[in-house]
Amino acid sequence: MSAVLDASALLSVLLGERGEDIVVPVLRGSAMSAVNISECCARAPERRAAAAAVLKAIERFEIDVVPFDMTQAVRAAELRDDTRRLGFLWVIGPVSPWPSSGG
Repeated sequence: MSAVLDASALLSVLLGERGEDIVVPVLRGSAMSAVNISECCARAPERRAAAAAVLKAIERFEIDVVPFDMTQAVRAAELRDDTRRLGFLWVIGPVSPWPSSGG
């Protein structure tokens, strides 16, 4: 895995939006939480893209879908202030997926 992506990162690539050039080099073999995949599938049709395109990209770029548990939900909420100050969080990397509730 090269990076952990959020929904905006994958959508930037699928829709050819600003930031795409930052995401493309780390896309293959990256990881995304299941929650971010859900967000991509919901937001893609709102932006004139098919949810199926999201799933195809996940397969094509070998993106690892990481489960999202309670510990991760709390940690993600704690990151909100920092990521808002930055505008949004495109890519966190290179890191491993957030720790599970056991660690």
